[in-house]
Amino acid sequence: MTARRSRLPAAVGAVVTVVVVAVVVVVAVVAGGGGPDGGSGDRAARDPPLTGTDWVLDQAASGVTPPAPEVAVTARFGADGSLTGSAGCNRYTARYTTRDTTRSRTSGRPGGSGAVLRVDPAVATTRMACAPAVMRVEAAYLARLGTVRASSVAGRVLTLRTGAADPLVLRARAADGAPAEGR
Repeated sequence: MTARRSRLPAAVGAVVTVVVVAVVVVVAVVAGGGGPDGGSGDRAARDPPLTGTDWVLDQAASGVTPPAPEVAVTARFGADGSLTGSAGCNRYTARYTTRDTTRSRTSGRPGGSGAVLRVDPAVATTRMACAPAVMRVEAAYLARLGTVRASSVAGRVLTLRTGAADPLVLRARAADGAPAEGR
């Protein structure tokens, strides 16, 4: 009977070890240790940075009605606080500031709903005239750009929250230069 008692604790110890290892693996995967992309699972590693990324306005998601698909509205946030792009017809430039309450300021990525991004309402533009549909999209974008108060990046989508009902939704430009529609 003494031999049985010595085996029983060893068997229980082996089961406990297997259970502990299984729990550690599950916790690591759930916490971001392994993702469906085969990478680290860290969303920040997959999200493009705010600065240095070419962003293209998703007119439909931004509530531009009717959308003009032939019009490309772009934005590029510089590390120096500059914001430049095409409003559809005219080039524009503005200043912006960020305060990230959920991640390190040095990451270059706004963090979830905690990112405070403000665009200075003094947006400077060139003054060319274009077709009415182009000017309508441009006016809708520029009217809201100076009211941006918060941002988030999820996947390849940058959402700029404004005072309007619909946020400005921009998509990271794909490697081939096309907007990353549905990516």
